[in-house]
Amino acid sequence: MPLGLTTFIERHKSASVSVGAAGQRSLQMLVFRHVSCMAIAPSIGAQLACIVSAESHLPSSVAGQDPALNWRGYETAELLTRGLFTQGTKNMLYKVLFGLGAAVAAVALLATVAEAQIVTEPTGLGPGVQYRLVFKTSTSSTAASTDIADYNAFVTGVAAGVPALNALGTTWKAIGSTATVDARDNVDSAMFVPIYRLDDTKIFEDGPDIWDGSGAWGDQPLVPLNVDETGATAGGYAWNGSFQDGTARNTGGGDVAGPLGGAPGLHPGVGDAGAVNWTWLGQDSGNGSANPWYGTGHSFPLYAISDVLITSGTAAPTPITTVPTGLGPGDTYRLAFRTSAPSQAVSTDIAYYNAFADGMANTIAELRDLNTTWQAMASTATVDARDNVDSLPGVPIYRVDDTKIFEDGPDIWDGGGAWGDQPLVPLNVDEAGATAGGYTWTGSFQDGTARNAGGGDNSGPLGGAPGLNPGVGDAGAVNWTWLGQVPGNGSINPWYGTGHNHSLYVVSGSITVPIPEPGSFVLLLCGGLVAGLIWRKRQ
Repeated sequence: MPLGLTTFIERHKSASVSVGAAGQRSLQMLVFRHVSCMAIAPSIGAQLACIVSAESHLPSSVAGQDPALNWRGYETAELLTRGLFTQGTKNMLYKVLFGLGAAVAAVALLATVAEAQIVTEPTGLGPGVQYRLVFKTSTSSTAASTDIADYNAFVTGVAAGVPALNALGTTWKAIGSTATVDARDNVDSAMFVPIYRLDDTKIFEDGPDIWDGSGAWGDQPLVPLNVDETGATAGGYAWNGSFQDGTARNTGGGDVAGPLGGAPGLHPGVGDAGAVNWTWLGQDSGNGSANPWYGTGHSFPLYAISDVLITSGTAAPTPITTVPTGLGPGDTYRLAFRTSAPSQAVSTDIAYYNAFADGMANTIAELRDLNTTWQAMASTATVDARDNVDSLPGVPIYRVDDTKIFEDGPDIWDGGGAWGDQPLVPLNVDEAGATAGGYTWTGSFQDGTARNAGGGDNSGPLGGAPGLNPGVGDAGAVNWTWLGQVPGNGSINPWYGTGHNHSLYVVSGSITVPIPEPGSFVLLLCGGLVAGLIWRKRQ
């Protein structure tokens, strides 16, 4: 074996011990890159350039573990001057590094070098768990188009160029805004679904976390969005045309930045891919009203995000009942729960609370598999809870612990009179079947209308109103206060203001008990007949 290769392997093996599993993967990938450069580069100069490029991807955190890991300085020249590796040497190298029992075809391994750097299913997540992926494109696009579909198509094409991403079968969207489409609307919210870069690093807790840095120096990504579709790291500007809250920069924001496609006097806004504050998205595009470098004809990468993905395997069963006992095939019913996670009541848009409810339900595989809608039993100033939640007379409602709580939709709201009708049991069971009482945001009177009049106390709708804090219900109650409880005495109550956190009540759409397939019914009937004949014959 050439001395260079021997030294390369030994130093790799010793270094891997000190840098841990993540570092070892990086070093293994670097060796793969060296081998591929030897095999495909047409000349010594091209080989050296190829290897230098490969070494630039070695994380500084890994290289810093061992001063000997100066790949370019101590080994590259020796490897190049001793000639190209033979096929047998390459196969031996693979076996030494990975402990393979048999030689692996070099062509197959070299074909996966670029993909091997990315992680498409984050480690640490259990089976059946939702997640999303995000990356910064390695290639660039102009920002001349005013159609968001063109930017979505661009990032989709970039993802399709990586077999491992293409195999996911998901959709990809650009985190970008045009004059008519906000980035936050182009990208689905998907509450409670964590988002990861392709290097197996969480970057956002969920979809809303992308946009909640709306205040100056507000919330920030956990790490920079500077990893591309191949796993390589690169900073720089990225087109997005958005303010940090995910809305289009149609007003310019006091600078020259505008939406993708531009606007009179405004160049498209860009974000700083190396930033971990709001400027990752809301960075302006430069100083001055005229900036030819950042005009619509300039090329920058884009940020791309996947739709919701689910880890492989089957999630452990949750102790809940999704088909109430006593119901038969074809019967309809609904499910209700109180969220285990709290929310603020700042938003005046009922769609936010419905998205929160839907996101909580979808954290449970059994509820997600029902393929139904989930809505908040809550009122804003413009939408009453009784209108937000479908009435569905005659369809009973159950908690997820197999206990009926309401006879049907109208029964939710018919406690209109003081101490009127009441739920059969408290609505104090969460989406996972755990029991917990406490106050719950509703913003509603007991008849399901918004508390816009205040009702003689300081309670108002969700989102609040002048002098009114959002109304809450008592999840442990079995009278009208389960929904219409006031949030406390006094006209000022900072603990129950819109910025406070409380759970929400959630109810599903109509669900139908599955009807067995005709074939299954016939087989069951035949099986019963055969069993009966056998029994009679034995008698």
